[in-house]
Amino acid sequence: MDYVRFLDFATLVVMFIANFLIFYNIYTFNKFENIPVLDVNSPLIFPFLIALTLLILLVSIIVTHFRFWREYEVDKETHLEEVRDFKNVVLYFVVLLVYVMVVEKLHFKLTTFVFALGAMYVFSLKEYKAGFLKRVGVMAVVSLCLVYVIEFVFYRIFLVNLP
Repeated sequence: MDYVRFLDFATLVVMFIANFLIFYNIYTFNKFENIPVLDVNSPLIFPFLIALTLLILLVSIIVTHFRFWREYEVDKETHLEEVRDFKNVVLYFVVLLVYVMVVEKLHFKLTTFVFALGAMYVFSLKEYKAGFLKRVGVMAVVSLCLVYVIEFVFYRIFLVNLP
C-alpha cells in the first residue's frame, strides 16, 4: 500500500473515530443525564445533526474513494508532486512547533514575521514564478502587513496580550 492510500485510509479511520466519539457522547448525555436527543429544544439536537451529517459525508467519501482507487494508476510525476507536498506540510508543522517554542523569547512581531514569510515561501514555490528577490519582497510586505493586522485585531480590539 503506497503512502497516498495509507493517508486516505488513516484519514477515514480518524474521521470514523471522531464520528463514533460524537455519537457516544450524545448517547451518554441521553442515557445518564436524561436529555432528549430528537427534541427541537434539546441542547443535543445540534451535535446530533452535525454527527449525522458527518456520518453521511463519511459514507459518501468511502464510496467515492473505493471507486477512485479501483481506477487509480500510479503516475510518477504526480507521485513526486504528492511527495513534495507532503514534505512541505511536515516541514510546516515542524516550523510551527519551533515558532510556538521561540515566540515568547524573540517577541511576537519578529517571530510571526519570519514564520509567515517562511510559510509563504515554502507553499508558493510552484505557484509564484517571479524572480527570487521580487517574490521574497512581495512576501515580506505581505508578512509585515499580516503581523500588524494580527497585532491590531488581537492587541487593540480584543485586548489580548501578545508575547
